[in-house]
Amino acid sequence: MAILLVSSVAGCVTPDGSSPALGGGRDLAPEEKKIIADAVGRVIKEPGSAKFRWAKFPAAASGDVNYCASVNAKSPLPGYSGNQLYIAVVGTENGRVKSAVVGAIHGGSDAHVVRNLCKRYGLNPDDAV
Repeated sequence: MAILLVSSVAGCVTPDGSSPALGGGRDLAPEEKKIIADAVGRVIKEPGSAKFRWAKFPAAASGDVNYCASVNAKSPLPGYSGNQLYIAVVGTENGRVKSAVVGAIHGGSDAHVVRNLCKRYGLNPDDAV
């Protein structure tokens, strides 16, 4: 069983209509990581114990963009604890993260679901460090 929270993930790309290139982008600032971590924290158990791996964020992001990374956390669903891939719709303003909502999060044998969503946008959650 998978957690799908937002069905509109497929509609978000960079403002010019393209997908961010794999491996490109910038590091997130601590306050930006907190916004994304808070969004992920709403869909996992014990968010305070979660260990995040952060991917690069599109350098010229504007408006709503997709972001893919991973978190080692407890899932509210049995059998899904451990490393989980997620895709979030991230709202930006002046190139900075201002809001985030998790579109999908999956671990274990269902991680391919998020990996495939991320690939559609040229993103790879396995690039997260």
